[in-house]
Amino acid sequence: MISMTGYSYKELVTSSQELITLELKSLNSRYLDINITMPPIFSSLEFMLRKFLEQNIKRGKVEFKINFCSKKDYSSLEVDEVKLSEYYRALNEIKKCCKIRQRVGLSHLLVFEDIIRPKNFSNIDCTKLEELLKPALGELLKDFNKTKFEEGERTTKDILLKVDQIKLALDKISSYSDKIEERIKTNLVSRFNELLGEQVDMQRVYSELSVALAKSTINEEIQRLDGHIKQFKIIASESNDKMVGKPLDFLAQEMNREINTIGSKNFIGEVALLVVNVKDNIEQIREQLRNVE
Repeated sequence: MISMTGYSYKELVTSSQELITLELKSLNSRYLDINITMPPIFSSLEFMLRKFLEQNIKRGKVEFKINFCSKKDYSSLEVDEVKLSEYYRALNEIKKCCKIRQRVGLSHLLVFEDIIRPKNFSNIDCTKLEELLKPALGELLKDFNKTKFEEGERTTKDILLKVDQIKLALDKISSYSDKIEERIKTNLVSRFNELLGEQVDMQRVYSELSVALAKSTINEEIQRLDGHIKQFKIIASESNDKMVGKPLDFLAQEMNREINTIGSKNFIGEVALLVVNVKDNIEQIREQLRNVE
């Protein structure tokens, strides 16, 4: 299994002594959700970065951050008058279309971060930055995957331990199967005796018994649950390059369905406790599977 939780961090120093920091982290999500945060000077690289992440990460809420710091003089700032003018014009168009009376002010324009930039912005060579980033991204991804694999291994061990506990409980439930059937038979004969006394037709008793056993026996549920457990272990032990979270969650749902049916048919106290134990372990497994890729 591979966890969707991962983290990696890397620092780069360019030949011009600029410091670039890369941070990649992810949390669980049903789908692949990528969020990239970076200074405007890297905006031309966003497509390349997004494509790289999409090709190498299958699922999860992914956050990728780039920070940039230089010893050069970037302290002096300038206003991009062309962009400022365009933003102002666009906001006034929106105001006109929506019939808004409020005037367009400074607070509305300052939400656009790219209207203010360092004076030396144009001197930064984005082509060289991309050449520097590409090998660094590979190292970043390697460390990122390592944390996901390590977390995945811990999760796998814990989940399989719970599956073994479910198997032990199921074996104990199975040992009560004959006792449940005998209890059904005893109760049915007792009811017939109460109603008919010595006039009991044993043929009728056996007929009714077969119907009652067909409705109340748990053998089929035990066999199906046992099959789900075996299949779960096979999939959970597959190689780490496969997405197993969804198929395992489906099997966990089926396991829960079978144990619920067993619980609804049961009337023995000891079995009821075992059913609760199995359901608790299944719920914990499903909770952990939400973080598996």
